Amino acid sequence: NEIDKKKLNESIVEETKDNMTDKSSTISKTNPNIPIITDSNYHTIPSLIQLSYKTDEELKNIENFQVIHVIYGAITWEGITDVRNIDICEAVKFGQSTVELYPNVTPDVPDELMKLNKRAKVELYNVWPKDKTTQERIKPTNVNKIKKWINKLKSRKFTQYITFNEQDGTWQFYILAA
Repeated sequence: NEIDKKKLNESIVEETKDNMTDKSSTISKTNPNIPIITDSNYHTIPSLIQLSYKTDEELKNIENFQVIHVIYGAITWEGITDVRNIDICEAVKFGQSTVELYPNVTPDVPDELMKLNKRAKVELYNVWPKDKTTQERIKPTNVNKIKKWINKLKSRKFTQYITFNEQDGTWQFYILAA
């Protein structure tokens, strides 16, 4: 009985070593088809490191893919998105109070509903209405001007308004395909 336990323990140790070796060799391999980011202000969820360990089939089926610009905002593609071979900084351009999908790649924009060319939830940071004459930020206490400005946000083409936070200037909306 003691000999059987010893053999069982040795067998478990060997199997564990084999599994660890297999996993470490898998981890050291990365998928060359992950998205590309060339600007350190951009990040993704899942992260590029997490994506690098996925197979092509998994990269083709990323759930709720998100691109974040640390200064300007974030965009989330709800549901399944194919993220293989996307140059994130070319496909998604953030600026102050703006985001564009595929702004400089008109001939190569993916078909609607492919890659990132589909409905997405956008959150822009520090978006504030400005007084037309002074160019100063309109304070949240100026309720009438804020309401008027929010109505403009609600009527923007190719977007569906979600909310505007008057305290921190965060504007959330859905953007339609490019």
